[in-house]
Amino acid sequence: MHAGAACLEIERLTQSGGRSVTFARLCYPGDRHQVTATFEPR
Repeated sequence: MHAGAACLEIERLTQSGGRSVTFARLCYPGDRHQVTATFEPR
């Protein structure tokens, strides 16, 4: 990706026993993905 390009950035944190186990920051080119979501009341 070139500087200034749109991107989708996802941060993921995994915990076990109240402690952080893993952390990942993933960056995907924005021109190759589409974000969709569905929300429902709880």
